[in-house]
Amino acid sequence: MLKNLDYAIIGVVSEKKQGISCSKHFIRCLNYVGVIEKISSIYQFTPDEIKDDIVGEALHTHICFSILLQVKESEDWGADFGAQILQFAKKSSEMSLCRNFEVKVLDFKSQFAMSRGLTVPYPDWIEREELLFPSLEVIPDSYVHPVLNEPLSANMIDKKIWMNSEFLQTGRSLLTT
Repeated sequence: MLKNLDYAIIGVVSEKKQGISCSKHFIRCLNYVGVIEKISSIYQFTPDEIKDDIVGEALHTHICFSILLQVKESEDWGADFGAQILQFAKKSSEMSLCRNFEVKVLDFKSQFAMSRGLTVPYPDWIEREELLFPSLEVIPDSYVHPVLNEPLSANMIDKKIWMNSEFLQTGRSLLTT
C-alpha cells in the first residue's frame, strides 16, 4: 500500500489507433522507476477542437487514462523523474509509430516543483477533463492538490459527460500483455 507522499500520478492521452500498443510499451517502461498501484479505466473520446469535424472523425478518436505509480525510495525530483517519464513516452511513441502520444506528470510526491520544461503539479490538470476525470479514479482518498490546497474532486467537471462517454476497457487489461 502507498505510504504518504511516495507516488506519482501520470496522465496519458493518445490517438486510439496506435494508442493501446503504445500505452502497453510505456507501462512496461514504468517498471524501471516504480510499481504501478492503479490504472484508471480507459476512456474513448473525441477532442473538443475536432468534434465539429464530422468528416474523418473516427480517425481522430482518442483514449485517455491515468496511472498511480509508487516511486522507488531513491527517486526524487532531483534525479529528474519527469525527464525519465517523458523519455519513456517518446521511446514508446517511436516504437509503436503513434503520432499523438501525450504523457503528463500530473503530480509527483504531492509537491510543487519546476524544472526544465516540467512543472508539477501539471498546471492545466484541472482544466483538461481528459486528464482530470481518469485521475480521480486513481488518486488516494486523502489527496489534496499541493497548490490549490483542496481535494481534486472539488474542481470536478460535470461527471455526466464522462460517465456517458464510451468506456473502452479497464486499465488492468493494459498490464496483461
